[in-house]
Amino acid sequence: MNETKRRILNVVVAGIRDTAENKWLLIRRERGDYIGKWALVGGKLEFGETIKEACLREVLEETNLKVKWKKQTAVINERLIEHNTKKQLKQFLIFLAETTVKSGNVKETDEGTLSWFSEEEIRNMKRDIIPSDFFMLTNILIPNNQFPETIEIDMIQNGNELYIAKIVNQNET
Repeated sequence: MNETKRRILNVVVAGIRDTAENKWLLIRRERGDYIGKWALVGGKLEFGETIKEACLREVLEETNLKVKWKKQTAVINERLIEHNTKKQLKQFLIFLAETTVKSGNVKETDEGTLSWFSEEEIRNMKRDIIPSDFFMLTNILIPNNQFPETIEIDMIQNGNELYIAKIVNQNET
């Protein structure tokens, strides 16, 4: 693996809730990693930005929505590992935030298709959502759990299939 591929990508990810409808906004990724999977909205933290600034910017860029920052809910160190070789392919340091819609109308960009989902619909979409995003939605955001501050997730890629191999709560190790 060359040095350019061995860096950790720092990303912000927003759980965007429409409190009036009690639905969550997801994006079906058409670019970058995990193409074709539904995901939480987010992107790379840019040099000089705060986590909150990056989150609000990414949401606006990808959805046209202005959101209200509620809180950062977790930091997740996600490693993507190739099934057959056990080689680590990528690593993401994810800053997960909870937000609510403040203003604007959803407008799709070239990042992907946007759609609102109820909690029940999300729970029935396990195979269609990036596994780590499904975990964040169903274990942290939807139940509004006070989750540990740092979580380690090892996700395995086997061809086009993705699954979680390990989740470690850093507060318990």
